[in-house]
Amino acid sequence: MNNLTDIIKIGNRYNNKKRSYLLVNNFQAKHIPTRPQNINFGTRIGEIIRNGFPNARLVIGFAETATAIAADVALEISVQSLYINTTREDYIPENDCICFREEHSHAVNQKLYVKNFTEYLKYTKEIVLIDDEISTGKTLFNIIQELRSRIPELAERDFVVGSVINRLTTERREFFRQHGIYFVSLYDVQWTDKMLERDLRNLSAPSELSNIPDKSLDFMRIAIPDARYFVNICDYNEKCREIAGIIAENIDFSGCNDVLFLGTEECMYPSIITASILEKQFGFNAYCHSTTRSPVCISNEDDYPMQNGYKIYSLYDSNRVNYVYNIRKYDLAIIISDAKNPESKALAMLDTVLANHGTNKRYYFMGE
Repeated sequence: MNNLTDIIKIGNRYNNKKRSYLLVNNFQAKHIPTRPQNINFGTRIGEIIRNGFPNARLVIGFAETATAIAADVALEISVQSLYINTTREDYIPENDCICFREEHSHAVNQKLYVKNFTEYLKYTKEIVLIDDEISTGKTLFNIIQELRSRIPELAERDFVVGSVINRLTTERREFFRQHGIYFVSLYDVQWTDKMLERDLRNLSAPSELSNIPDKSLDFMRIAIPDARYFVNICDYNEKCREIAGIIAENIDFSGCNDVLFLGTEECMYPSIITASILEKQFGFNAYCHSTTRSPVCISNEDDYPMQNGYKIYSLYDSNRVNYVYNIRKYDLAIIISDAKNPESKALAMLDTVLANHGTNKRYYFMGE
């Protein structure tokens, strides 16, 4: 898995005039189903940060795609690390947040909960931010400047930015270094936007479902810490392990060869940890990925990452569109979400997609 061309595939964003391409990571468990043992980017980045910045204890992950990577980084740095991820969810009070814009994204508005941020600074020397990819660093610089403006104590603190891919030029890195911002990445590349744009003709929009059954699905309640607020990473990880135990007690995996573990939007980490534990316990082949807000074109061309995709409602908000990609038949599917009041039509849509691909056993575990 060291060959970058095996890790990163280039997709085409659907109806996005700001940036036409999307770097799709085959082993991130977001858009593409992957085995849990292949998801090691966070551990690798965390090891480098721990060795280079041994007193870092506060990690911020960028939603959606970097939430699981960032949680793994926090755990690798120290079991005492504090972890939080940025969010696009409306229920986080804006007065307690800094708000910023991710200009090239499908959903530009993000925010970070910063109430009581100052009291957590006593646990850490540097602040760690984790994203899957750094391109220009514009969004990154904006959020750091907002943090330093809102929290004066951060003016003299260094920031460490970890990522799988870093595309910054030497000049741009020097600009950041002069502002106390340092980078750790697994792959440094000089990919320009022009190099990544693909002129594919055989592209289509994600499929829209028709004739959605009016049904109410049963689901089990589980306790998942809300990482949109500060959590101790060891506690977060332990809760995910408890979820694995609950699932093991309630589901019969007899005769299962391939099992899907599907997360939702910003809630990726619990499904990955659960998949890893239960695969080892029961001996089936686990695959994990997640629903997403990201609209990506579909194509059956060779080496194109999205072979199928579906437009569905968000479990968190019936007025919000979600997508799920590369669905196939599994012996059993487990959906893990921290949505506390999942929209019934959204559940029905997701359930229909899975059923239409031949997955007959489907179990839902929602937040409490």
